[in-house]
Amino acid sequence: MAVTLKQADEMIAECRRANVLLTIPIGPRISPIRELIDKGIIGKVIGTRIVNTYDKPDSYWEGGYSGRVKLDWRKRWETSGGGVLMINTVYTMHRMRYATGLEVERVYSEYGTFCSPKGVEVEDLIMVVLRYNNGAIGNIESGSCVRGMGYLGKRYPASLPEPPRIYGTEGQIILSKPVRVYTTKETELGKAGVWHETFVEERENREDVFEEFAKGILSGELPKTVAAPEDARKILEITLAAYKSGLEGKPVNLPL
Repeated sequence: MAVTLKQADEMIAECRRANVLLTIPIGPRISPIRELIDKGIIGKVIGTRIVNTYDKPDSYWEGGYSGRVKLDWRKRWETSGGGVLMINTVYTMHRMRYATGLEVERVYSEYGTFCSPKGVEVEDLIMVVLRYNNGAIGNIESGSCVRGMGYLGKRYPASLPEPPRIYGTEGQIILSKPVRVYTTKETELGKAGVWHETFVEERENREDVFEEFAKGILSGELPKTVAAPEDARKILEITLAAYKSGLEGKPVNLPL
């Protein structure tokens, strides 16, 4: 959404003042996985896991995905706000927040720049631990120079991305395609103690988000299917807390 919370707050305030709608295309604002959790199918949520790793080519830092435009804004803290966590992992963080309905209260992280080209300031590997408001613990592992993972369509045999997971006292959910659920209870999904494949979660692409946002502009109300700016600000706050924690070498409480 922005590089700083001050920028995000100014965007939100100015749009409110001008009475115009604002969204950030970070993904859908609703999740059918939330319904499974609310029904207690995996019990109480006790943990989350996000693994988001790439092996980005050196050209990425000045050419991005396509290489069509040569700009170096991704390299610097001042212009990008961060590395792989800020640029790539925020989308999965948003998805996890809406799947669980939980808010982050404390963040601890360690990160560094290990194997990116000379001149890259931002992190290329970061590990983050989260404490949620229900007491659950979350883990984020994100890197842009994890060798063998592939990038820009180039994949290796062992490079398939690991889908996010949600752990509960009575089972777990794997946010794969289709979504997979294990539960110790007999539920609407079927027998207890076995894995069940259920729905393919609807993931809106950016065209869908823009289409829904356009409908909102015409109706004057932001649709529930697109993210409110406050949602994007929440993820920005968690990301900035992770950077602050790594810099200071200690956990950081939210809000900042």
